Order: sequence, then C-alpha cells, then structure tokens
Amino acid sequence: MSLHKEICNYIVKFSSKPVQRLGYEPPKKKRSILRELYHKLIFPYYFKFIRAPYERWQFCATTKFLREHGITNEI
Repeated sequence: MSLHKEICNYIVKFSSKPVQRLGYEPPKKKRSILRELYHKLIFPYYFKFIRAPYERWQFCATTKFLREHGITNEI
C-alpha cells in the first residue's frame, strides 16, 4: 500500500471513535460584601436614572441620524 492509503486508513480508524466531551464549568467566584452591596443598593438606581435614559437617548439619536440619511430599513 502506498503511504497515502496508510495515512487515510489511520485517520479513518481513529476518527470514527466517539469523542468524550469534557464538561467544564468555571469555578464561581464569591463576591465581596462591598460588591454585593453595590449590586443590591446602588446599581438598580444607577441603571434606572442614569444608564437606561442615556441608552434610550442614544438609540433615538442614532435612529434620527439614520433616518435623516435614509439608511434605516423600516417595515
């Protein structure tokens, strides 16, 4: 047999075996007390009064810009 056929047979022989998947879950990091307080007390208000209005404004401004230039695809 030629070398090419030998290599092909080797590949077929070992590639047909089922591969065992390894289930990996990264370890969960425990948050510090300060970080927990931030996520419970400060972040909801930051999101409600600062981040969400800014994102709404940014969306409206981008939409306005695209409409002015005729780029949007509206249904």
